[in-house]
Formats: sequence, C-alpha cells, structure tokens
Amino acid sequence: MSLSATGRANLSPRAQAQSCRVGNSGHPGNRTENAVNWRRWSAVTPWCDHRPMQGYDVIGDVHGSATKLEALLRTLGYQPDEKVGGYSHPERKAIFVGDLIDRGPEQLRVLEVAKSMADAGSAHVVMGNHEFNAVAYATEHPAGSGNYLRPRTTKNDEQHEAFLRQVTGPAYHDYIAWFRTLPLWLDLDGMRVVHACWHEASMRLVEDALGGNRFTTDDQLARASDPSDPLYTAVEILLKGPEISLRDHGQPAYHDKGGHPRDHARIRWWADDATTLRELALLDGSFTTDAGLPYPTLRWPPNHGPTSTAAPSRSCSATTGDQAHPSTSSTGRHKRRASTSAPSREAS
Repeated sequence: MSLSATGRANLSPRAQAQSCRVGNSGHPGNRTENAVNWRRWSAVTPWCDHRPMQGYDVIGDVHGSATKLEALLRTLGYQPDEKVGGYSHPERKAIFVGDLIDRGPEQLRVLEVAKSMADAGSAHVVMGNHEFNAVAYATEHPAGSGNYLRPRTTKNDEQHEAFLRQVTGPAYHDYIAWFRTLPLWLDLDGMRVVHACWHEASMRLVEDALGGNRFTTDDQLARASDPSDPLYTAVEILLKGPEISLRDHGQPAYHDKGGHPRDHARIRWWADDATTLRELALLDGSFTTDAGLPYPTLRWPPNHGPTSTAAPSRSCSATTGDQAHPSTSSTGRHKRRASTSAPSREAS
C-alpha cells in the first residue's frame, strides 16, 4: 500500500499555523484548536534514537514567528525542556522542513528552539532555500576576494535585512555554520522529507557532487550557486521545485509580492492530471502586471491550444507559498513523502 503525507506549518504573520501529524491513529482527520490546524495520518511506527516513536510532526515554513511556533508545539503535546532550551515529546519527533528564517520578528528565538530540539534529538531539520541563501550570502569565495556567493546587491541586502538585524555577533556565525550542516533531504523509516521537490535524479547528482546530502566545502556551495553548473539546477529543484517560462507560452511577465519582475512560474508538479498551462503554473494572487494591476488568469497560449508540460518526476506531494494548503498524493512503496515548496531562491 502506498501512502503519502504533506504537512505545512505556515507560521508567517499572514497565515495560521498548520502541521501534519503522522502517527498510528487510524484514518486521516482534521482538527482545529487554538487557531492551529493540524492533520493526523496513520503510519507505521518508526524508531528514533532507539526509542519507540508514535510518529512525526512535520512543520513547514516558520519564517521567524517564534510565538506561533511555540504555541503549535504546545498544542501538539511538546513540553518546554529547560535543560536544552527547546521542547520535547515523550513519543513523537518534530521535523522542520526548512525556511526557519527571514520575514518574521522572532528569528533568533526560532533558531534557538529548532537547534536545541535538533541537538537534543527531539527534532530533525532539513535545509530550505532561505537557509541556503543565508549561507551563500555569508560565504566569500574565493576567500579574501570580496566576492560573495550571493552578491551583496540592494535587492539581496533587503531580502536578508531582517535576519541580519535580528541575529548578530557570534550567534550569526554560529547559526550560519549550523545551516551548512543541514541535510537537503531526509529518508527516514516510513517518511521522506524535502523542502520542495523529491526528485531522485537531482538527488543522485547531489550525492555524486557532495558525497552525500549535505554541503561540506565552499567549492560545493560555489558550484550550487553557479547557474551554469548542473549542481545548481539540482539544488534549485530540491529547494524550490521546477518552473516554467510564461513568455515561452505567450504569457506576460509578472511582478511578485516584493515588486520584482519575473517571467517564470513555479509548477504544480504534483498535479498528475494537469494538461494546460493554467493548470500547471502556480501564480500567487498578490502578483501584478507591469501596470500594477492584478495578474490575469492564464489563458491557453495563443495558437498553441492545450499545453502539456512535464515537470520533473512528480514523486512527492507539496504545498507552495503563504496561501497554500496541504495536499497529498500516493507515491512510492511503503513510504510517506512530506514536503513544502519554497519560494524562488531569488524571492524574499
């Protein structure tokens, strides 16, 4: 029997917190409690740290909202652990699916909670595109050159400003070093987790280049920051998912919520029955045209008729963007795949 579960705890100020629970509790169900939505899924009981576990709580983009994160953890039955400064559960383990930082006002506290839980064995953490961006922004390459893997442009400075302002001094360097150790995906007993897209061809390329699923050298980070390198494309797919050109299909460019012009849209690659551009392209309702008007509903490309565009191996389920909702699909054999799709590495 094939099962999959997708959990997203969107804890940004603009959305309620959500999570996906994977446990041995019978059939899927929904529940709302204290403005925190979560979904429970049946699962094979895994083992973690040599302790019998009832399952996992998969938490998506926290983006610096520590108050909502801590409320969510308490709702899910986690208790403050004064010894480590985080939270623990006697029977469950949390999985943070990246994008802990940027945007929100409590980024340092989010990092304190997540890292302490990871260090204590009560949580796993995978890398999101925002953690990758932070590492690239902080990495001078070659050393002493004054050049950074993520250029110090006005646009990038603005996107990193909140993180740089809130996490300073030794703590900044410590957390950047921690980000560098985060895996790009997890393949656990009964659960697969990636920030955006579970794409095995990209994973094989990453493993060949890195010797595993983590960055260990500046040269590896440099390759993953170079658009001409195949490693860049593989990491892009894993951390943000595939995209499609709108201009190539006769559609206008758009401006994202940060006001930046874009001509590529993320793909609903988990939508197995999508056959047209309108069904495939994922466009946020906050996007606008060059004239500042709401971006129009996509039409079929002129003179092209229905468009079928294959996304890379739709092998896991995902949600995308601040307004997304959990979705599921059946994939793999005796595996659950949990993922949340990240914004573009170039997006805030």
